[in-house]
Amino acid sequence: MASNPVILLVDDDPELHSLMNVKLGREHFVLLSATSPEQCRLELERDPSLVLLDIRIPAGREGLELLREIKRDKPGLPVIMLSSLGDTKTVVESLKSGAVDYFHKPDLGDPGKFAVLVSNIRAELASGAESEPAAQSAKRPSYPGFEEIVGSSMPTRTMINLARLAAPENINVLLHGETGTGKEILARAIHYNSPQRDGIFVTINCSAIPEQLAESELFGHVKGSFTGATNSREGKFELADGGTLFLDEIGDMPLFLQAKLLRAIQEKEITPVGANTAVRADCRIIAATNKELDSEVADGRFREDLFYRISGFPIRLPRLKERGGDLPELIDHFVKIYNKGRPRKLAAGLFERLSEFNYRGNIRQLENMVQYALIVAGGKPLAPVHFPALKKAGPASGARSLAEAEKETIEQALRTTGYNNTHAARLLGISRPTLIKKIKEHGIIRDS
Repeated sequence: MASNPVILLVDDDPELHSLMNVKLGREHFVLLSATSPEQCRLELERDPSLVLLDIRIPAGREGLELLREIKRDKPGLPVIMLSSLGDTKTVVESLKSGAVDYFHKPDLGDPGKFAVLVSNIRAELASGAESEPAAQSAKRPSYPGFEEIVGSSMPTRTMINLARLAAPENINVLLHGETGTGKEILARAIHYNSPQRDGIFVTINCSAIPEQLAESELFGHVKGSFTGATNSREGKFELADGGTLFLDEIGDMPLFLQAKLLRAIQEKEITPVGANTAVRADCRIIAATNKELDSEVADGRFREDLFYRISGFPIRLPRLKERGGDLPELIDHFVKIYNKGRPRKLAAGLFERLSEFNYRGNIRQLENMVQYALIVAGGKPLAPVHFPALKKAGPASGARSLAEAEKETIEQALRTTGYNNTHAARLLGISRPTLIKKIKEHGIIRDS
């Protein structure tokens, strides 16, 4: 790859060009800017290494038409599409038309997600797009797979191994874990290792949409079906047809909508708001929650039949304080992301303080803490003084939590494998004698 690769950004938003000029400049890219198709054609004469193209420049479908023109004239030039919310169906069409990847524009301000974009750009440039066969031009978007999930502790290995087992099967998956434990990252890894990998991965946060709009978001609506419905709109289910629908924080879904969701999952079809006919919507369901859904069922806040429908393969995501062995790897990972791939020294005593900290925001909180520390530390080694949260917190009861986490992880593996010690040990990534020893240490007995 050249030392200063040239990236062409095609978007009609001048503020985005200013932002990307700074952010990509920090990554040692040279940015060319075009705000119209005409300007894009001129800049293409400067032979950029990669194009970032807005799907809707300046509006409508012109970005898609421009993509086809680029792939016709410069078939070896990789193009990553930039899409806004609601562009999902057009994204699928753009991938079929030759785009190598896509990225949601609202995520450009998220440091972690922007780092994924940068990583994908570098991967495309390093892969030698000119020599790739044409059939590869419509490959699916690249997201981290299981092998790129950071951590090698027993709870992490078990979580990944369970997800690997679930991915190729035709079964709905329920991810249970606290906020910040990486539920969406794991869901994406499952999707891209599943038979639905060539379909699109659609996300909806059930706790973030107003109740009065929830049905329309899920199932779509026809024009004139309610006040403000000036156009017909596809819902998330229809967009995800042939792919995966990720229902994040499903425990917050209103009861009235749960019955309609159940029918959609069972019948694999939906009826948009205001429509008289059903629409086919066959997609895999991966749901996630930070609530104990069996307790929600007992208290009448969640439908029991829906619970059993979505929890065909439950996977528990461990809290960060249960993943003690992963902390060095995670710190090193975030330092490399936010320090341009370079390592940074840790002052004496810092790791011990970080190990004792009780991360209520889990991995997301650790990521934010490391990013902040790198900024305020300048070029100095990272020290406790650069982590303000450490000043406010006393030691967490880490030893007891780790022991409890290990016991729960082993019990989960045993239940999953029908208490077959050999298979459970393989799932946990340990030897059979070690498993038997730990079963005795924790006093684990088989469920009745």
